[in-house]
Amino acid sequence: MCFALTEPDAGSDAQNIRTTATNDGDMWVLNGRKHFITNGRHADFALVFAANDRTLKAQGGITAFIVEKGTPGFSVGRGQRGMVDGEGQYELLFEDCRVPEENVLGGPSNVGMGFYAAMQFLAMGRLSIAAMCNGIADYCLSLGIEYAKSRIAFDRPIGKNQYVQGHIVDSIVELKASRLITYECADKYDRGEPVIQESSIAKLYSSEMVNRVVDRMIQVHGGMGWMRDLPLERIYRFVRIFTLVEGTSEIQKYIIAKSAGL
Repeated sequence: MCFALTEPDAGSDAQNIRTTATNDGDMWVLNGRKHFITNGRHADFALVFAANDRTLKAQGGITAFIVEKGTPGFSVGRGQRGMVDGEGQYELLFEDCRVPEENVLGGPSNVGMGFYAAMQFLAMGRLSIAAMCNGIADYCLSLGIEYAKSRIAFDRPIGKNQYVQGHIVDSIVELKASRLITYECADKYDRGEPVIQESSIAKLYSSEMVNRVVDRMIQVHGGMGWMRDLPLERIYRFVRIFTLVEGTSEIQKYIIAKSAGL
């Protein structure tokens, strides 16, 4: 499947999506364009968010629809590639795409509840990103520690130098903190508790943390860290996306502040 929320004019401001859903008897007619949709080309169905009433926005004006591949009026547009080689994301196009009311996520009674569903989905997604960031940081840290022990300069391993030790130690501490934040969020999620604030904290901290850790490990490796002989330069480009997807770092701070009553 693919999760089709983001649009050219509605990224962080997701409640202002322009894709519309117009009721026509027992059918809904979708019109609009999504972009940056991961797995958009290969998905058997898309979870599409559309405005059934743009004046209401998040307060009952957005509905989630399940749209299957091959539905007339639903097509995949151009591919959009980022900094890292790979499949990339795609545009999804909807031109008088008719879907039955039974394809409303949760059933016809859930018309207008799409934004709430999106927030629930994104909370889990943010937790998943936090776990991924922890794993990537752990791997890169292990590369840095191994190199610091084996690389000899000035007749001793570079890991004996306090500047190098500082990069390693700062990364160990931050990774430890990130893991504990992530585990707390995962535990609450497993127990069925709301994790809006916790998932934003986990995603914010871990995504910023992994970028710092990879940057430090490149510094530990020196010039070799920038070479494609090692995986660090590719990972360096890859992890940059984590402060953007599933809500930017700035949006996470907004959510955390709002959940604190500010």
